[in-house]
Amino acid sequence: MPFSDFVDLEDLKKTLLGLALDPSIGGLLILGPKGTGNSSLVRAFAELLPDIEVVVGCRFGCSPDRVEELCGDCSTRLKEDGKLPHVTRKMSTIEGQGRLRRFHSQGRASSHKRHVQTTNPV
Repeated sequence: MPFSDFVDLEDLKKTLLGLALDPSIGGLLILGPKGTGNSSLVRAFAELLPDIEVVVGCRFGCSPDRVEELCGDCSTRLKEDGKLPHVTRKMSTIEGQGRLRRFHSQGRASSHKRHVQTTNPV
């Protein structure tokens, strides 16, 4: 289902759009009851986003263009090799246990700054 077709999740949709406009937010933690469409909405949203450049083999998906934000492993690789091989890929969604879903705009797992609590539509 396309992102625009989802109803009753307006706060979440606005927050996701804000994340797309301001990637410095870093990520989004979404909590909500099962069956409300949270996961489907996030997957539909991710399809709308442009591809990103990430360092090959980085478990956090570091951006090779943001040297000041590299994880420890990427920083070490850059110091040792003088370069970071990178690839283009879609932004990722990471599904946790139960009803937990994280959405990473820049790949850093520790950068959650905001969460949205969703409820069942009435």
